[in-house]
Amino acid sequence: MIINRRYSLNDIVQTIPAVLKKTGLNGLAIALVAALPGSLLYAFGISQFLGVIGVFLQQSRDGIFQDDPQALQQAMLGMASPYCILVLSAILLSLGAIFIQAMVARMASEPAPTPEKPHQKLWYLLKSLFGRVFSYWFIFIALVMTILVLTILLIVFLAFCSMPGFVLDKHPALVIIGIVLTVIACIASLIWLTTKLAFSLTIFGFETEQGVFTALDLSFKLTRGRFWQTFGVLTLVSIVVSFSLSLATGPFLFAGVMPAYLNYMKELVQNPYNADPSALFDALGSGTSWIFALIAFIQTVVSALVTGAFMVLFYLDAKTRKSEESAKPATQSNNTPEAQ
Repeated sequence: MIINRRYSLNDIVQTIPAVLKKTGLNGLAIALVAALPGSLLYAFGISQFLGVIGVFLQQSRDGIFQDDPQALQQAMLGMASPYCILVLSAILLSLGAIFIQAMVARMASEPAPTPEKPHQKLWYLLKSLFGRVFSYWFIFIALVMTILVLTILLIVFLAFCSMPGFVLDKHPALVIIGIVLTVIACIASLIWLTTKLAFSLTIFGFETEQGVFTALDLSFKLTRGRFWQTFGVLTLVSIVVSFSLSLATGPFLFAGVMPAYLNYMKELVQNPYNADPSALFDALGSGTSWIFALIAFIQTVVSALVTGAFMVLFYLDAKTRKSEESAKPATQSNNTPEAQ
């Protein structure tokens, strides 16, 4: 039963199926639809990218780049288009994943009174998520980009100071140490930000009347004093889910890419000096893009559903513990001699 109480890791693992069951077929259908656009675009981007790589290898093998230096520049620019497609597909997949997590929380929470018709009920449950999930994603990306930009600027500043005639010209060791510390600070900041905002998507589902910034503030409060515990649990869950999905989808990837590799190895054995590596990438691009799309689709849907269900129970546990901690000072003050 999904209630506000403390949950051990064992309780969470045993209760995740109940959360997913409450999400139901409607939740599964929404998850499939949310992950589909990014997966299809990812397949198209992979196909285009491998095709461009194949052309690049073919031109390099034919010596075109040696005869025409501008051809190399044009080939590198040609990789920009599939790269942008892959970046856009990653954005759509991430948006789909976080929406699925928020949707699981919304479906698992006690729904407010809704209209009689099922489709209207479903729309009532989900309409409050769209704007807040997108706003959360935008805020999170803006914060991450700010951290990365500041890191890059600091690294550039340190490199500039190490130039001849500047402060750190004769102290290269200090520059290296400064760059290493800057990178460590960047990674630590990203870990801190991700952990502190871990409950935001779940709060969107449970606290339907709360705004985006209020949800972010509540997430900060829930992780206060429990940062390392939250970070450790989330890291463990991510590793387990990723490893399990890799084992589950590995056979699909193996079955998709092995024929192309075997054909290339056969050609390499028969003609070791005339084997064309571009043919391998052409075969991968034309024959396995749907495999990559299927894997991205399965991983996005399953990981988002399982992670969303886990975060529902983890949120209820954190909320209960925080309430108990807040109640302790009041209880202790009532038991003091003055109160008696």
